[in-house]
Amino acid sequence: MFGVYDHTNNQMWAHGYRRKTTGKQFLDFIKRIVDQKYDDSIKQIFLILDNTSIYKSNKVKAILSKYHPRMHPVFLPTRSPELNLIEVRWI
Repeated sequence: MFGVYDHTNNQMWAHGYRRKTTGKQFLDFIKRIVDQKYDDSIKQIFLILDNTSIYKSNKVKAILSKYHPRMHPVFLPTRSPELNLIEVRWI
């Protein structure tokens, strides 16, 4: 399950996948949700991410920088889900 919480308008979107999450699914989620919800007038999008290895893979980094240059990953400190605004909304 991947989710996006936009604190500027208090909206949340999520999408689940049948199999264990992968970098390919994460990139699909980015294309499916983020690219569709935020038009080109939004110049920078900061992706607040935990330290799951799929977010840090070289393939994911390369595709994000090439095809999604306005998206900037920001990694939270290890074991600090309370800093991620979406975590309290999952409940």
